[in-house]
Amino acid sequence: MNVSFDPRQIPFSRRGSYLSLMSPPPPAHGGAPRALGDGLYLRCHHARGVGVRDAMKIELLEAGKPVEAKASAGVDRLRLDGPGGKFVEFCLESHDIVRIRGAGAGLRMRADAQPGVVAYRAHESAWVANIRPALVRFFIEAMHGRIVADAPWAADQCEHVTIDLYPDESGRLEAAIDAFQSTHVPVERRDFSASAADSLDSYESFAQMLPSCDATLADAAALAAYINWSCLVRPRGLLAREAMLMSKVVMDQVWSWDNCFNAIALAQGNRELALDQIRLMFDHQDEFGSLPDGLNPSFKHYNFSKPPVAGWALGEIARRASGGIGLHAQTQLYPPMCALGRWWLDHRRAEGQPLPHYLHGNDSGWDNSTMFDQGAPLIAPDLTALLALHMEQCGALAANLDRPDEAQGWRAKSKWLIRALVDELWRGDHFVARRADDGSEVLCQSLVPLVPLVLGKRLPADVSGKMVAQLAA
Repeated sequence: MNVSFDPRQIPFSRRGSYLSLMSPPPPAHGGAPRALGDGLYLRCHHARGVGVRDAMKIELLEAGKPVEAKASAGVDRLRLDGPGGKFVEFCLESHDIVRIRGAGAGLRMRADAQPGVVAYRAHESAWVANIRPALVRFFIEAMHGRIVADAPWAADQCEHVTIDLYPDESGRLEAAIDAFQSTHVPVERRDFSASAADSLDSYESFAQMLPSCDATLADAAALAAYINWSCLVRPRGLLAREAMLMSKVVMDQVWSWDNCFNAIALAQGNRELALDQIRLMFDHQDEFGSLPDGLNPSFKHYNFSKPPVAGWALGEIARRASGGIGLHAQTQLYPPMCALGRWWLDHRRAEGQPLPHYLHGNDSGWDNSTMFDQGAPLIAPDLTALLALHMEQCGALAANLDRPDEAQGWRAKSKWLIRALVDELWRGDHFVARRADDGSEVLCQSLVPLVPLVLGKRLPADVSGKMVAQLAA
């Protein structure tokens, strides 16, 4: 498959790795510019919430000085082309090893001077950079060529950290960067070409599992497959299963509804990987039935929630996956699914209110929706609609597991919620949201009030018909 991309827009990475190479966008929300300036960075994606992504800046060297280089990338390698045909290229091994190969050019790696950022010699051909803000250490080794470091010590940090890799007399450069935590374990070095070929084979196997598309969309589909493939990371820390991050640009963790969308995308080609995206969050369900809002290997929090889309997602997985969802998986998933449904009813309904509410825009997943401009708690039509689908799926699971009374109970709750949704929030030709504290109605131009269309024919025909007309207006 033909995949090429600009690493200023899309990170270069691979399945299984928590590393990427990218010229990242400027800091969001008006943050301070990068101390080392814009450019290509070696980045880490296991510490969001307690660390930073951009670990070390990378520059092409000629005669010991940085030179302008053109960056290009494909599935198996990223390449920096300098003047006169000189270049350095990179590939990734799945266990966070960067392989480097160059002809005629060298490479400079720099880390921002911060507390805990230090470098020290490991042996004649290797240095270690300890990048505390990114929660990572790098073992940087020159196999062909030489390594030179400038890292003057200043109490608890280095004044600066600069590590240069130079080609040998023939112009050949071969090097590796091993990311590790506490203890570096020497590894047998593979040939660069073999590592790059392994990446390509992994990608092609993954891409073949995805749905086919029209030939006119082949390039876009191949790029989409690359993004999904490269966002998969191996189990680590709090992630007990292989997980698909939402991105390796900024949104580099798992949220408890995005995981469901990823699961649906994977369902047709890899049912177990799809189901693991659902299980990831249930692994951390608390004693009340709530799920964490966000999760990565080193960080999770419950400060916000996300809409209950797991039921809808499981229904889609069952429809798309060959053989549906097996009974073993249904047996595993049924108890946490029920616990999550009960949590919304038991802990997210105000006294005397039939419908559940959100406590913040982040709870809805539509973080900046104008629906929340007047505050919260907010009884929102999308939440009730999605919860009704969730409970319907609980009923389907119960029926498949030969629990007819429980199946009937969940289905009755689902139908009751849909009736209550219409009775409480439908205003003749549109849905409204309502403040839970004073009952005031909230009108907005957001698309959120149209989300109940996911209920389809479960809604009264006149309700769904008028909502469709709204979309067409």
